[in-house]
Amino acid sequence: LRSGEGYRDFQYNLRSAFRDSGRAEVVFQVVAGEKGRETPAGSARIALVDRSEEELLEALQELVREAGGRLVTILQGYFGSGRTYVFIDAWTYDSQDRRYEAELVFWQGRSGQDRWMEWKGRLQASEDGEYAVFRLEGASPEAAGRWRERVDADSLVLGPLHLRLPGGSRAVRGW
Repeated sequence: LRSGEGYRDFQYNLRSAFRDSGRAEVVFQVVAGEKGRETPAGSARIALVDRSEEELLEALQELVREAGGRLVTILQGYFGSGRTYVFIDAWTYDSQDRRYEAELVFWQGRSGQDRWMEWKGRLQASEDGEYAVFRLEGASPEAAGRWRERVDADSLVLGPLHLRLPGGSRAVRGW
């Protein structure tokens, strides 16, 4: 399609329809024959519906699982052992840029101790996991010190994330 005549108009009209109503109707016309002597062979009309909020959230959860797992792996040894939980406080999806932004809270329990470390931040990533970045926005004193020892910056590039099908690794839990 990209090399076809009128693709830019098609792309613009499709995005406009999704932005305006969340749905678009596309008609596919099949032609047969040699160039200049084509004959209509049939057509198909398909209604496209943008993803629901539940579907967007499900995809975001997979992104957060992978990003959380990546963060835990990077910070392994600095935050100690124990289970890590990540919670999505708030999120948005930009359908035009196909990007997520989510405010996340991480809690980690220390093995054998009743102490918890907490850090908060913002994950930004394209829906396919490319260009994922986590920006630290706050942390408990111990977690902040450990973050600085390991990362020494407010943001950490995580992408590209390698997304799994639902039911994949669950190193990071919660919602």
